[in-house]
Amino acid sequence: MPMIEKSQKMLNQESFLKGMISKTNEQLKKARKQNHEKELRHTMFQSLTTGIPQFQNLNLMDMGDLEQLINQKLNEIDGRIENLGEEVIENESKMSKLHNNACEGIHGM
Repeated sequence: MPMIEKSQKMLNQESFLKGMISKTNEQLKKARKQNHEKELRHTMFQSLTTGIPQFQNLNLMDMGDLEQLINQKLNEIDGRIENLGEEVIENESKMSKLHNNACEGIHGM
């Protein structure tokens, strides 16, 4: 095999390996982030279920991340409460209309 072809093949292999390393590093970064979030969720729920704060193993950055997670969960809960309130109002309105229609039907006979 001529030297130019060998050189091109080595460059292709090198760029392929660099791409694979980059992709693997991104996957590792994503997995670490997911693990960190799972650990924080576990800490949060463990603290809630036992009633005893489980924060002794958290550093300042972890505490900040936990605060963000708690705020996110509170916002999700607020959104669900709001949606449920809207559903209750809609259902009450529908029930009122059904009741009125039924009453009109009875009195109209």
